Amino acid sequence: MGAVCSKEADADERTHRGGLTEGYIGFEMSERGGREIRTPFRHGIRGYYDPLYHPVVALHISSILDYNARVMLNSSPKYNANVITLKKWTVYCFISARGYNVIREWLDEEKVNPAQRGDFQLKIRLLEGGGPEAVPGFITGTPVAKDIYKAKIRGNKGWVQLRPMLCKGPIMLEREFTFLCGAVEKDGKLIPKDWKKRAQDNREIVIADPKRRRHEGVVGKP
Repeated sequence: MGAVCSKEADADERTHRGGLTEGYIGFEMSERGGREIRTPFRHGIRGYYDPLYHPVVALHISSILDYNARVMLNSSPKYNANVITLKKWTVYCFISARGYNVIREWLDEEKVNPAQRGDFQLKIRLLEGGGPEAVPGFITGTPVAKDIYKAKIRGNKGWVQLRPMLCKGPIMLEREFTFLCGAVEKDGKLIPKDWKKRAQDNREIVIADPKRRRHEGVVGKP
């Protein structure tokens, strides 16, 4: 079947408000035993999404993954032989002793604009839906410190270059990630200087007390 554009972004090479987005995200549709299998694709993306479109896009992609899983459960196995399924992951954020999401607090402190924060949230949703392979370049392939990985949320000129630190697990290493602390990159250096200690200390806290993290996004109040 042909490509079908999402209703919320249905114009090719269209610029949304503020010039933040060009292009659209749509879905390639194919059939397995008379049932549609949907695959998200990008076309002409050159910038960052308008913040109002981030939740819509993330919801679309999440619903596609859930839809495909239901199709496979209700279809004959012979039709699913060549269908690739993506492993589900859970992404957490570390919680401070005061009970606040440290990543949301950090984004507020850095005065990160809604568009860049929305891009961060979208990457998290994609990560949960399919793991690191679903978001190439989002998480470093190798640790930047013992047990610590760096995420990259790039920004347009003049925006903060976000480099939050996270770990696999640390409770279930093959099924979850936990964002531990925030950091930004400026002139090739990571700020704050003690990012490594903060991340490793927070990881140990979660290992000792898994309640010191929450499964929630980065948009909203801390």
